[in-house]
Amino acid sequence: MQVLHFILVGIHLTASAIWLGSMCYSLFVFQPRLRAHLNDPEKFEQIVQTVSAGMRRAVIVALTAIGGSGVTLLFWPGGTGWWVMNAAKLVLWLVACGLFSRVTLRLWPARVFATADELPGIQQQAARIGYTMFAVVSLAFVLGITATHLLD
Repeated sequence: MQVLHFILVGIHLTASAIWLGSMCYSLFVFQPRLRAHLNDPEKFEQIVQTVSAGMRRAVIVALTAIGGSGVTLLFWPGGTGWWVMNAAKLVLWLVACGLFSRVTLRLWPARVFATADELPGIQQQAARIGYTMFAVVSLAFVLGITATHLLD
């Protein structure tokens, strides 16, 4: 049983860390540097679209791995604190999935077909959702680490 727990936690943490790390790099390193270098919203958008092409599939795989392993870990024996932390993580995961759906189904097509006048507003909305998603996933990550310590 301990081996199974180790594997599930490994999958869960790896997928979560990759997603959190890629959001951190995109939001705090890549996009600000690109924006400062270009100072042209249309050119910025072209590069972001090129770099981000195909990422939807990778995020869906990560969300599936996080959700699947997380739900399985919910059935692991633990005390009240364990259940509360993991229930909160489940809610945060659902929020993150909702935010990702908003970005991928609404904002991404809007960005692709936006006029030059519409682009700054759409980019600001995408950034706000990105920062919110980063905060949600970061909180879930911290709760997961805390919950793991409650197993002892």
